[in-house]
Amino acid sequence: MAGGDQMPLAMEAATFPGLLEQFQRNNALLEQIMKCLESYLETKRVAFPRFYFLSNDELLDILAQTRNPHAVQPHLRKCFDAIAKLEFGVKPPDEIEAEPSELSKKQSAVMVLTTDIMGMISPEGEKVSLGKGLKARGNVEDWLGKVEEAMFFSLRRLMKASVGHYLSHSRKEWVICHANQIILIVSQIMWARGVHEILDSGTTIQKKLEQYQLKCIKVYIPVA
Repeated sequence: MAGGDQMPLAMEAATFPGLLEQFQRNNALLEQIMKCLESYLETKRVAFPRFYFLSNDELLDILAQTRNPHAVQPHLRKCFDAIAKLEFGVKPPDEIEAEPSELSKKQSAVMVLTTDIMGMISPEGEKVSLGKGLKARGNVEDWLGKVEEAMFFSLRRLMKASVGHYLSHSRKEWVICHANQIILIVSQIMWARGVHEILDSGTTIQKKLEQYQLKCIKVYIPVA
């Protein structure tokens, strides 16, 4: 570019000795860099397969801010179908460094987040706790893998508790006490359980299925 500025005539600038060879070397070097970059990003995607949902630019944006675990928040919706963001812990006021004024100290207490991951929040604002001891430390693919494991464990635990609650409480009370995903899954479990009980009974199956259908319509779609 500096040479082109000194030689404003296009023909002279384009036919400058060695310019073509320099462009060819640069293109070959750029291709080599791109291959190395693709190989590096592939290792990250193999370690955490949900990264395959992200483009190279998005994945690089995360990897470029490894020390800032909160940088992954804008990309969570692509990695996890129903997670809008993760809830991080907040430092208590006595652990925050002193500020020039009390006002700025209070603001810092609100804004300073820790690496402790408390739960996951859906696009609708529904929160599910991920338990204790989960931290966003180390390589991003490693701690996101732990988030995924904690998600499976927490949902399984909540689902088990929800099944017991379903059997001992009314449906109206049960619905408002659990997360949407848990309600949908447990509803399907109980429906399948009821159908299997009828099929295993061996007698008057058609009549029982018709009665069960009416029961489901009454329970799931109550008449106003």
